[in-house]
Amino acid sequence: MNSMVALGKKFTRNIQDNKRRLLSAKYELRRKLYKAFVQDPELPPEMREAHRYKLSKLPRNSSFTRIRNRCIFTGRPRAV
Repeated sequence: MNSMVALGKKFTRNIQDNKRRLLSAKYELRRKLYKAFVQDPELPPEMREAHRYKLSKLPRNSSFTRIRNRCIFTGRPRAV
Protein backbone atom coordinates (compact mmCIF):
# COMPACT_ATOMS: atom_id res chain seq x y z
CA MET A 1 0.00 0.00 0.00
CA ASN A 2 2.76 2.46 0.90
CA SER A 3 4.54 1.84 -2.40
CA MET A 4 1.36 2.78 -4.28
CA VAL A 5 1.08 6.03 -2.30
CA ALA A 6 4.71 6.90 -3.03
CA LEU A 7 4.21 6.02 -6.67
CA GLY A 8 1.18 8.32 -6.82
CA LYS A 9 3.15 11.20 -5.31
CA LYS A 10 5.88 10.82 -7.91
CA PHE A 11 3.40 10.93 -10.75
CA THR A 12 1.64 13.87 -9.16
CA ARG A 13 4.92 15.81 -9.10
CA ASN A 14 5.48 15.05 -12.77
CA ILE A 15 1.94 16.13 -13.59
CA GLN A 16 2.38 19.39 -11.66
CA ASP A 17 5.66 20.05 -13.43
CA ASN A 18 4.01 19.41 -16.79
CA LYS A 19 1.24 21.89 -15.94
CA ARG A 20 3.91 24.46 -15.07
CA ARG A 21 5.61 23.83 -18.41
CA LEU A 22 2.35 24.37 -20.27
CA LEU A 23 1.59 27.57 -18.34
CA SER A 24 5.06 28.97 -18.89
CA ALA A 25 4.79 28.30 -22.62
CA LYS A 26 1.37 29.95 -22.72
CA TYR A 27 2.47 33.14 -20.92
CA GLU A 28 6.06 33.31 -22.23
CA LEU A 29 5.55 36.15 -24.71
CA ARG A 30 3.42 38.23 -22.35
CA ARG A 31 5.87 37.79 -19.48
CA LYS A 32 8.86 38.78 -21.64
CA LEU A 33 7.01 41.83 -22.96
CA TYR A 34 6.07 43.06 -19.49
CA LYS A 35 9.61 42.48 -18.23
CA ALA A 36 11.04 44.46 -21.13
CA PHE A 37 8.73 47.39 -20.35
CA VAL A 38 9.60 47.26 -16.65
CA GLN A 39 13.34 47.24 -17.30
CA ASP A 40 13.32 50.05 -19.90
CA PRO A 41 14.64 53.20 -18.13
CA GLU A 42 13.41 55.54 -20.89
CA LEU A 43 9.72 54.86 -20.23
CA PRO A 44 7.78 57.04 -17.79
CA PRO A 45 7.58 55.62 -14.25
CA GLU A 46 3.79 55.26 -14.25
CA MET A 47 3.91 53.14 -17.41
CA ARG A 48 6.63 50.95 -15.91
CA GLU A 49 4.60 50.60 -12.72
CA ALA A 50 1.50 49.60 -14.71
CA HIS A 51 3.45 46.84 -16.47
CA ARG A 52 5.01 45.72 -13.18
CA TYR A 53 1.47 45.33 -11.82
CA LYS A 54 0.43 43.31 -14.89
CA LEU A 55 3.50 41.13 -14.46
CA SER A 56 2.59 40.47 -10.83
CA LYS A 57 -0.93 39.41 -11.85
CA LEU A 58 0.31 36.59 -14.08
CA PRO A 59 0.12 33.11 -12.55
CA ARG A 60 3.15 32.20 -10.45
CA ASN A 61 3.51 28.87 -12.18
CA SER A 62 3.93 30.63 -15.52
CA SER A 63 7.49 31.57 -14.56
CA PHE A 64 10.30 29.49 -16.03
CA THR A 65 12.13 29.42 -12.70
CA ARG A 66 9.40 27.23 -11.22
CA ILE A 67 10.01 24.46 -13.76
CA ARG A 68 12.01 21.52 -12.44
CA ASN A 69 13.61 18.83 -14.59
CA ARG A 70 12.41 15.47 -13.36
CA CYS A 71 12.93 11.86 -14.31
CA ILE A 72 9.88 10.68 -16.22
CA PHE A 73 10.12 7.19 -14.68
CA THR A 74 10.86 7.87 -11.02
CA GLY A 75 10.04 11.56 -10.53
CA ARG A 76 13.52 12.20 -9.11
CA PRO A 77 14.31 15.94 -9.28
CA ARG A 78 18.12 15.76 -9.24
CA ALA A 79 20.75 13.94 -11.29
CA VAL A 80 18.28 13.42 -14.11
